[in-house]
Amino acid sequence: MILDVSGFQHEATHVRLYPAAEINQWRALVGQAQVQMGGVNTGIGFIGSPEWAIGGAVVSGLLNAGLTNASQKAGMENLMKAAALMDQIRAAGKPFPVDEVAGADLPNPKAWVAMTKGSQNIDMNVVGMMSRGAVLKQHNKTKDDIDKRGVLTIEIDVPFIATDDEFVTLYTESGTIQARWAAVNTYRIVAA
Repeated sequence: MILDVSGFQHEATHVRLYPAAEINQWRALVGQAQVQMGGVNTGIGFIGSPEWAIGGAVVSGLLNAGLTNASQKAGMENLMKAAALMDQIRAAGKPFPVDEVAGADLPNPKAWVAMTKGSQNIDMNVVGMMSRGAVLKQHNKTKDDIDKRGVLTIEIDVPFIATDDEFVTLYTESGTIQARWAAVNTYRIVAA
């Protein structure tokens, strides 16, 4: 991936992406906070936007005193949860080679998806006797794969995506850069 950011050309080999399930959970919290807060404005920006969700924990002490409505207070709590969740999301981010990112040919980071392997536990104690065989067959497992607690562990594909930030983390031969996507003038994918 070669991009021109504010007149400087960078060749990125990897891009940092984040667990999609957690990003979507974060988006839901932010959206709920926006509704609950009813458009509370600090004079700097709308509380509940992605930028504020990340920094929400910092300003929440200043704003809580001014929030009198129960819904607005609940919104602030959701905003603080979103900020904490974003910290976890950032820690769980992983670099992916550009050629392993689906949609990397599209100059919109929100269209980028990379997959990694993960695991999921299925509590077979709550699966009906008639359905157990179907679950085992679907995942190419046998009764011996169920542990002593009655849990079946299966391998799953875990999607990773970009956050809603205005910056994208890219890995180049000269180091890691944070590129403000709005400042990208040109963008192209080169064959590896």
